[in-house]
Amino acid sequence: MHIYLLGLALLVAVAGVAALLYVRANRVHEAAVEATRAAGFSARLASAEIARSIGELKTVTTDLAATPDLEALLEAPKNCSLTFSGVGIFPQGRLEVVGPDGAVLCSSEPARVSAQATHATAPWLEPARREATLEGPLPDPASGGSMLVHAVPSGRVVVAAFVQLEALGPVLADRFGGPSGFEFLVLDESGTEIVARSIDTRRWTGEPVPGGPWPTDVDTFQRTDLVGRARYYGRSSVTDPGWSVYAGVDRAAVLAPAEDLFRKTAWIIAIGVLLTFAALWIVWRQVARPIRSLGAAVKGAAVDPDAESMQIAGPAEVRQLGADFQRLLRSVSHELAERRRAEAALRNSERTYRLLFEKNPEPMWIYDRDTLRFLEVNDTACDHYGYAREEWLNMTVRDIRPAEEVPAMLDSVAASGPVDRSGPWRHLKANGQEIEVEITSHEIDFESHPGRFVLAHDVTKRRQLEKQLQQSQRLESLGQLAGGIAHDFNNLLSVIQNYSIFVKEALAEASPSEEMEAAIEDIEQISNAAKRAGSLTQRLLTFARQEVAHPEVVNPNEIIQEVEKLLKRTIGEEVDFRSVVEEGVRPVRIDPSQLQQVIMNLAVNARDAMPDGGALKIETENIDVDQSYASGFRDLRPGRFVRIRVSDSGTGMPPEVVERIFEPFFTTKDVGQGTGLGLATVHGIVAQAGGAIHVYSEPGMGTAMSVLLPATDEAETLEKPEVVRTLSGHETLLVVEDDAAIREVMRRLLTRQGYEVIVAASGAEAIEIAEDRTRAIDVVITDVVMPGMMGKEITERIAALRPETRLIYMSGYAQSVLDSRGRLEAGRRLVEKPFTETALLTVVRESLDEPDR
Repeated sequence: MHIYLLGLALLVAVAGVAALLYVRANRVHEAAVEATRAAGFSARLASAEIARSIGELKTVTTDLAATPDLEALLEAPKNCSLTFSGVGIFPQGRLEVVGPDGAVLCSSEPARVSAQATHATAPWLEPARREATLEGPLPDPASGGSMLVHAVPSGRVVVAAFVQLEALGPVLADRFGGPSGFEFLVLDESGTEIVARSIDTRRWTGEPVPGGPWPTDVDTFQRTDLVGRARYYGRSSVTDPGWSVYAGVDRAAVLAPAEDLFRKTAWIIAIGVLLTFAALWIVWRQVARPIRSLGAAVKGAAVDPDAESMQIAGPAEVRQLGADFQRLLRSVSHELAERRRAEAALRNSERTYRLLFEKNPEPMWIYDRDTLRFLEVNDTACDHYGYAREEWLNMTVRDIRPAEEVPAMLDSVAASGPVDRSGPWRHLKANGQEIEVEITSHEIDFESHPGRFVLAHDVTKRRQLEKQLQQSQRLESLGQLAGGIAHDFNNLLSVIQNYSIFVKEALAEASPSEEMEAAIEDIEQISNAAKRAGSLTQRLLTFARQEVAHPEVVNPNEIIQEVEKLLKRTIGEEVDFRSVVEEGVRPVRIDPSQLQQVIMNLAVNARDAMPDGGALKIETENIDVDQSYASGFRDLRPGRFVRIRVSDSGTGMPPEVVERIFEPFFTTKDVGQGTGLGLATVHGIVAQAGGAIHVYSEPGMGTAMSVLLPATDEAETLEKPEVVRTLSGHETLLVVEDDAAIREVMRRLLTRQGYEVIVAASGAEAIEIAEDRTRAIDVVITDVVMPGMMGKEITERIAALRPETRLIYMSGYAQSVLDSRGRLEAGRRLVEKPFTETALLTVVRESLDEPDR
């Protein structure tokens, strides 16, 4: 036995050395893998932040380029004022408006305008006159450093944003360097020029890469840095402008803990080997001989576990071991019985697990972690995905994923922990349909295979509802913006339109001449342009559901018949147009002119989608909307509806276009062929009427637009006879308007018709005038949106002081006095901006002639 003990001692020594070398190699490998993984993660974070910041930079430049009348800076550059406080990860930079000759017309750094700075020789200027351009790194003549420039054309001028790249490296290190202190290096698309570096940034920014280009086809690698220090690197890319972002950590710093652990482990293993040698020597001296007699005694006791205690000579431990063996043998029979009971309980547990697995309402499966082959699948998965169980067991996880998602899936499987929740992922059913699922999985040993148990929850419908909610919220935000712009814009249009009339009348009264007639024609063009601008503003308000609607109970079939006559003359002979209306269609409550506008816009859009001709059909039908159908639309309640469907056989639209078609100014037509407000207006009208609109379109298959309008039991509105009114009068009117130009327009329009006009520039001034009972006030005309006190509060306080006084609102943005359907408060009248003289006088006269309430 001493030979065996000697062999065991040698084996322990060899194992100790092998373990020491393995620990060292394994720790070094783990440290390298962890370092490169962390470097890759930091590089991806940094590249994502750079991409997001460049996106913000583009947004700032594009929004500024969309500013109206930017070309006016060519004539009056002093009227420009720009500010720029950086975007995202680029804290330093400037905004500039550049003229056709490259001169800086306006800058967020006014000293450059004073110094007559120019970009005439800049390489980015010529491409930027044609389209948006992003270039960098480029030398900055202003600061002497390196810069990134994004330039966007705006008529004859170019809007350019410049950000300094010297601060990029330190900012990346500060944000994403982490406790390991990553070095960040950003290279251009070719990998030969340094965009930014977090170490010694002034020295390296804008310099060529020493030693040739860096790798751009791998994500993690080891190499020396720019000054020869070995590092582990992770790489990620910024698609536009094609930069590569490298995050590197010092190799010596990474491996230092591993070397320290190696030294400590070496001491521990050496001490363990020595102790093992000592223990073997003791065993050899104290146990080798007594063990033989113990073996013989055990053989005898095995025949009869209840025999007398074994008599073993030797150390006390060996004697105790003999007694333990005897007790062990006596318990064998008891342990066997317990084992049989445990095996029965395990079988029952397996049956219970199988029942829970097979009958679970969610799809479940188990797959092999190494081969990704399905090992087991429940009935719900078979029913939900459409594959038979035999098909499942012949497939792998790759087979239920779209090809483009397989690499991401493999990465997710490799990185998954004991319990993992992920998603949503796209899965494929047997019929080719795609669904989105969220995954919960955990590790499991299945029939001696290292497997993974998966529970898949189908979230396709929930994700669709989330997208609808996001689109609705985006449209509401755009609507609020449109309404806010409309208020001031309509004020300006009212002044332009009415003052052009004043000038035209004055010129008409002057001595006739060719110059006078030409001036009158010019004034007429100004007036026409103001009217067109007013129409554009009204379409924006319609989209925002802030236009004053005049709803009536109408028959949709009759409206379609009226529109059909006009459409047949406008859509062209190459389009096969027909209408199919259901008899007995229910009446709806909506502004008739707005319903005509909806049908016209949808029909014209359908015609434009068929440049080579096709089929256009308008249909009506009664439908009953249940809760299941209504859940697919926001703010749509179950009930009785009328559906108006406009379908065509045109080019159709991809899903990304369908998601944005109701956004104002979004259009797929060429420049000059559409304003992008047609479908936005349709959406606003339908929503204002309490309805909904659904779009179904496939590229090459055509489009179907379905408008749902709530039906009503009210009788159809009778046409009111037109009343001829005298627009002049002698009553006293109080005009409350904060815009001085509007006050003057209204004073002139009303006084020349015989009215006595009192003007107030604020709500407080109007209240003070109303409190003076020595003067009569027949009508109060107040703007709705005013600083300090809104028009609604002004009318309420004046009504309390003078109940007999008539009240009229005036605004191009009357949201604060409209109900949820866009209707005016009961007993109130509204002058809509921009207004004409006839419109203003008609509302005033109607209010005065209305019987006392």
